[in-house]
Order: sequence, then C-alpha cells, then structure tokens
Amino acid sequence: MRAEVSLTPAGGGETRTTWTNNFGYYSFDEVEVGRNYIIQVNSKRYSFEPQVVFVTEETEVNFTASP
Repeated sequence: MRAEVSLTPAGGGETRTTWTNNFGYYSFDEVEVGRNYIIQVNSKRYSFEPQVVFVTEETEVNFTASP
C-alpha cells in the first residue's frame, strides 16, 4: 500500500511531498544538510506520528503504523 510522505523545514517553509513505493520506501532529493525537518505520513488505512529529524549526510527515517 502506498502512502504520502511530506517534508517541511522546522520553523516554516515550503512543504515537499512524495509517495512510498509498494514496499514502503521513499526518498527526497536535494535536502539541505544540518537542518531540522518535520516528516509526516498520510495514509487512508493507518496513522503515523510526525517526526522531527535533524538531517545529516546519511539520514534514514522509519515509521511504525498504528491501526
């Protein structure tokens, strides 16, 4: 099942969105390193808690679904 993932700079700014693939993987290109971002997942079937993430060169974020 696919879900929409949004990325917003903490403190405000333009929100970018992408969709997960059928295996739940997603990515964002050209994300500025050294900043905090709020990442949210929207799904019709599950709910997810937003996460605040400090981005480094190799940042990876995983979400766990709640029914």
